[in-house]
Amino acid sequence: MEHMQRIWNVIKPVVRNKYILTILAFLLWIGIFDTYNIIDRVKDVNRLKALQEERDFFREEIQTYRTQLEQLNSSPDMLEKFAREQHLMQAPYEDVFIIVDEE
Repeated sequence: MEHMQRIWNVIKPVVRNKYILTILAFLLWIGIFDTYNIIDRVKDVNRLKALQEERDFFREEIQTYRTQLEQLNSSPDMLEKFAREQHLMQAPYEDVFIIVDEE
């Protein structure tokens, strides 16, 4: 009981002061009940960061593919090498063996 009395002695001046009470009510309203509350704001910021990271990843991938496309268009030998390696294409006189590492 004495512990509760000490807590009430600390809270009592805050509850009696209408300005502090108004500020606390305003912060509660803005923090939880408002349309743009802090909880939703934090979620939106985290989602924005994830989307920006994803955007950067795809920009790098696009740049990689553009460089690869330029190399393929510049040389018929590179085009043939790409077709053989990526699509397992072969010349009529060749056999293709695929070796898979099982680890």
